[in-house]
Parts: sequence; C-alpha cells; structure tokens
Amino acid sequence: MSQPASVRRFTPPNNFRAKVPSTGGISLEEMQQAADIALAKLETESTEWMQADVEKLASHLAAATKAAPEDVAGHVNEINKVTHDLKSLAGQFSFPMIGHVGNSLCEFINGEPELGDTRLDVIRVHVDAIVVILANGLAGDGGEAGEHLLAALRKAVDKARAQQGEPATAS
Repeated sequence: MSQPASVRRFTPPNNFRAKVPSTGGISLEEMQQAADIALAKLETESTEWMQADVEKLASHLAAATKAAPEDVAGHVNEINKVTHDLKSLAGQFSFPMIGHVGNSLCEFINGEPELGDTRLDVIRVHVDAIVVILANGLAGDGGEAGEHLLAALRKAVDKARAQQGEPATAS
C-alpha cells in the first residue's frame, strides 16, 4: 500500500457570524414571554381545529349510516383520516384522552374488513366519546373516568369482533 502524499484540511468560512450579532437583541426572558404568548394562541386555535375535525367525523359517520353498503367504506376511510389528524392535534394540545380514543378507533377501523351495522355502532361510540371529551374540555388523561371510558371502548370493540368470530384486542 502506498502512503497518501499529504492531507489538506479545508475549513469553509463562517458567514453566519457576520449576520448574527453577538451582543444586544432580545433577552431570554422576552423570548420566553413571546413563546408563551404564541403557545397560548395556538392552544386556542387548536381547540377550534379539533372542533372542525369532530364536525367532519360526525358528518362522515352520518353519511356512512345512510349510504349504500358499497359506499360505507369510503366514509369510514375519511373517518380514519380525520381521526389521525385529530390524534396528532389532541396529543400536542392537552387532550391525550382524545388521542387514546382516536387510537382505539383507528386500530378498530384498520383491522375491520367487514363494516356492518355493528361496526358503525362501534365507530359511533368512539366518535361520541371524542365529542364529549372536547365539548366538556376534558384536558389531561381523564383520570379514573378516562380509564373507565377506554375500558368500555375496548369492550365494545371486543364484542363487535366476537360477533364476527375474530380475536379480542390485546389490552
């Protein structure tokens, strides 16, 4: 093996240093205050965004119950998409219970090839739970009531699966 002749190191110029002042500017406290104000505004807007998503869920659910059997799956797919968006918002803005209920709903929809009336009833129970949580501003994990709600949703999912001869959920 031959030895390399020499190694030359190249350091590119730091153009950012000239653009960013090293003194003055906003203080850390002012930056924190501005961030808190922006977060409070987003918190208010997020509730409005979640409410719009809940209205979409209710609309698609109503359409699915009235739709011809071949059109139900399209509405359920839209419910699934909206629920994914809602889960993301809820998790970021103090509504983890909506995220848990949404996760249960998405898992149920993704695992169900047949969408009969019982399936739509289970979807309705999930959507109704999300409506109640948001309408009552139940931020946080819901405590003991939240645990009972999630357990009731698991029972509804398991019952619907049992009617189709499918295994229960892994709780």
